[in-house]
Amino acid sequence: MSQLILDFGPPPAAGFDNFVAGRNRECLATLRALTQLLRDGAAPPHRFIYVWGPAGTGKSHLASAMRSQQLARLTVVDDCQCLDPAGQQQLFHRFDAMVQSPDQALVAFGDSPPARLPLMPELASRLAWGIVFALEPLADADLVDAMGRATRERGLTLGPDVAAYLLTHTRRDMASLKAIIDRLDRLSLEQQRPVNLPMLRTLLKEAPAAPASSASPDRIT
Repeated sequence: MSQLILDFGPPPAAGFDNFVAGRNRECLATLRALTQLLRDGAAPPHRFIYVWGPAGTGKSHLASAMRSQQLARLTVVDDCQCLDPAGQQQLFHRFDAMVQSPDQALVAFGDSPPARLPLMPELASRLAWGIVFALEPLADADLVDAMGRATRERGLTLGPDVAAYLLTHTRRDMASLKAIIDRLDRLSLEQQRPVNLPMLRTLLKEAPAAPASSASPDRIT
């Protein structure tokens, strides 16, 4: 018989403080500095930043963190590779307008370097105007650290055996790992038992991890 599930609310939203940077500390520091300068009303020295990397490296996390700053002078664009022709034109004109506005900044995210994006050449070249960061996947130690943070935010504890099993038997991107941690959280509450390796094995056997959902079509904010 399942126990009553208490709703303790969602885990904290994506932000700079809960982003596990690993070897991407310079990128994180640059984005932090940019938002602070804009908040202070100063003109940023680097107004155009493009961040790219494979799935699971934290691009959407950083995009959400930037949007959460709610800065009127900041434009954030996620999933540039998915922009349709209308979205490409919108972003192209946004670039041209911002050239005349030195107090504004634009940060864009994509899965490939600017030159390899499936975009109109004029837009791809603009994405390379400023600083370009290539995000690197997290090493095992960083992934364990990130899972530890995610579980602590949910009031859970993962033993070393559970963390090691996740790294070797599931997808290694944080979106997939956090989805499994959420399911473990719910199962732990239902059964009133701490998370352990048999629980994880049963969960993965009965309900394999679902693929990540597609991003929203509205990507320019």
